[in-house]
Amino acid sequence: MKLKAAKRAFALCAVMFAASFPAFGQTFGFAAEEEKPATGAAVSGWAELGGAVFLGDLGNVGSIELGDLISARIGFSRESGTLGATFGFLISKSRIAEDPASAVDEARLGYYGEKFSLEGGVMKLSWGKADSQGPLDVTNPLDLRDLTVTDPLERKIALPMVRATYSLGEASRMEAVFLPGFRGHRLALDGAWAPAALEALGAMIPANKILAAAAEDLAPKTSLADFQAGLRLSVTLRALDLGFQYFYGFLPTPAATLSMAGPPLDPANDVSFAYNRYHQAGVDFAAAAGGFSFRGEAAANLTQDLGGDDPGVYNPAIAFSLGVDRDLAAGVNLNLQYSGSYRINHDAIASPMDVEAGKPRLSSLLTGVLRTSFFKDSLGISLTGLWGVSSQDYLFMPKVSYAFGDAEASLQAGIFGGDASGELGQYGDSGYLKASLRYRF
Repeated sequence: MKLKAAKRAFALCAVMFAASFPAFGQTFGFAAEEEKPATGAAVSGWAELGGAVFLGDLGNVGSIELGDLISARIGFSRESGTLGATFGFLISKSRIAEDPASAVDEARLGYYGEKFSLEGGVMKLSWGKADSQGPLDVTNPLDLRDLTVTDPLERKIALPMVRATYSLGEASRMEAVFLPGFRGHRLALDGAWAPAALEALGAMIPANKILAAAAEDLAPKTSLADFQAGLRLSVTLRALDLGFQYFYGFLPTPAATLSMAGPPLDPANDVSFAYNRYHQAGVDFAAAAGGFSFRGEAAANLTQDLGGDDPGVYNPAIAFSLGVDRDLAAGVNLNLQYSGSYRINHDAIASPMDVEAGKPRLSSLLTGVLRTSFFKDSLGISLTGLWGVSSQDYLFMPKVSYAFGDAEASLQAGIFGGDASGELGQYGDSGYLKASLRYRF
């Protein structure tokens, strides 16, 4: 059926994955506190030989592509008195070819006083206390172009920023961060990891226009008008760690606005992408009791669509993460995390073209990890499962690793399934097997 010639604007979500399920594909473990460089000069890093194959390609060896095969990270640090500098480079063939600037994984210069410290440069921060990336970990976007990469720090994209910290005593610290620009999550525009929402968009807009709009609208924003800033207070009360933070910035998941001048794929149809400004106020905690470790985060994300009826802007939402882990018998550790978001004014979404039309009011994900090791921790086995509670889909990731000296060999699989319209189930044809050998120095 043809649309009217007059332009009609409506919003589509470019990808809901990162907003709804930020824990997808992440490994587990507390995010380390940022520390100043070690005294003196140091060189560290790793080199990795490895590749991933899609399970669907195993029957046709000639179609298998192994990717970069070799990648490396090398870091240099130097500290003299109260001054320190750190530089890190993440290198691979595809990274250099597609985005040479992304090879700079860290470039930081800092002053580290007894109570006050100041750092500036291209940096990665970890905020919040969730095991995997929680709703309060908002300073750095993620690279989602290859979902076989599961290390949370490697997924983060380093950004220019300035950070100041001030110790208010032995049990509390204030932290402020300023980012002079912005960039969103990096999304695959085609291939196995392209979100299904882009397929729907490609059925209406000519491919060349989608690529042109993505290149222009999703490019990093470098003007001061696109600044972001945050403030965080961390407090320890005996066995309870508390955190309070405020952040003003952009949601890293874009929304797409479509202008239809004719039927689907009419050359006159066009698309544009935009990132939504928002305010975030949040709190987190970590505590241990009875052999259990507990962590939690909660955040109120306030966008400009307070009424909930603007089709091109995400509704305000309450995001949360609750986690617990415990050592079981025979050296087995169990980690569970329940995370998600609850949309405010969900009933106000009336247009079928709203950016969140058709999505549940409550989007949630249950993640579980079982780990154990043998032979003095040389052989490690982990079973990770992600279950989309609201979307009824899943991801299962078994992994076996063996460490010898400074090297580690690993074999990992990723198996997607469930509802094909879900955020995990949409990758049902992208199950993979990944083998790697990493040497650390």
